[in-house]
Amino acid sequence: MVVFEKPHELFAHNLLFLRWLADFCGVDMMVENYRFNVRTFLCLGAQVIVIISVVYSAVFYYPDWLYVLKLVIPLSFCVQGAIKFYNAYVYRHFFALMYGRLERFHYKHRDDAENNASLLLLMERIHLISKALAILFLSAGIGFVLYAVYMYCNFHERVLMLALRFPWIDADSILGYTITTGIQSLVLIVSVTGFAAADSAILLFVASLAGFADVFTNDLKKLNKELNFRSPDMRFIRSKVRNLCSQHQDIIEYESDSDERYIATCFVQVATAVCCMSASLFLVYIERYPPGFAILVASFFELLEFCLLGTILTIKNEEISEAIYATDWFLLDKSEQSCFQLMLHKSQIVTEMTVGGTTKHRNIRWDYESNIFIFYNDD
Repeated sequence: MVVFEKPHELFAHNLLFLRWLADFCGVDMMVENYRFNVRTFLCLGAQVIVIISVVYSAVFYYPDWLYVLKLVIPLSFCVQGAIKFYNAYVYRHFFALMYGRLERFHYKHRDDAENNASLLLLMERIHLISKALAILFLSAGIGFVLYAVYMYCNFHERVLMLALRFPWIDADSILGYTITTGIQSLVLIVSVTGFAAADSAILLFVASLAGFADVFTNDLKKLNKELNFRSPDMRFIRSKVRNLCSQHQDIIEYESDSDERYIATCFVQVATAVCCMSASLFLVYIERYPPGFAILVASFFELLEFCLLGTILTIKNEEISEAIYATDWFLLDKSEQSCFQLMLHKSQIVTEMTVGGTTKHRNIRWDYESNIFIFYNDD
């Protein structure tokens, strides 16, 4: 296993991993002058095929509601994949710029021991979660394959991996079953790699905000030490305060961009994950549908992913507010105190990741009885 000592190296490694997954499906949007290729059309074709086959299969299986309910699973993932592809394609230039900015950010702080340690730890965690997501989606795909193999080996019954039938193909015949299985295998391969790439990209982009917050709080602590020297260098301190104000503004913009770019993706992913979980729970309970267990776990972690990212942003925003107030800003000159007042004011109302625009703004107020700041949410 390769051991990395610098965060920018591990960041590049993470980026290479998700780009490899994306390129497999022909959706590596970071390629300069990106154009659709054969793999891209196969990916888009798989989505179109799934939508057509869901409609056809619903008519074919009706009124067997258990089979119709099984169609909810591929349809939900298809809708989710479509919105992720659209979001990545529309904002491809923005994401390319942001990932370049993140790489420069990690490279800039490589020589600072404290910042290097914080960023390296963050990248290690993102790397592990990305690998776990890829394994999770792979396990879900393998679950469908094992289901068909198990039914044939034990009951000599040809069962489709997905409850999808295609027009003009008789899946009950040997030839039709072989063709249908081949198409479904292609759909599963594209789905596993595509979702692993998309979710790894979201994780890397959004969770990197924690790195900005950690560096900002570390710099605040260093400023505090400078202020408490016997003869502080006020020129250096003024420059440091201006730099901190710029860093804080960058964090606010990064949060706003994250919410704006992923607001639709977040809503669709949460909605489709809930649909898949509900359908899987019902199928597992009623007929012990084996792939339902794998889909249930995968959907749960997809739902958990955005909960995790939202929690990270909330915690880091609170850490920023507390770090600003904990600084001995009263030792600064009046002009620098105004900068801290502005940062504290902006940290009171922050933008966080939302599900379709539903949000809570976090505020802060002073409790005169206990002499502390109290953080709360607007309902």
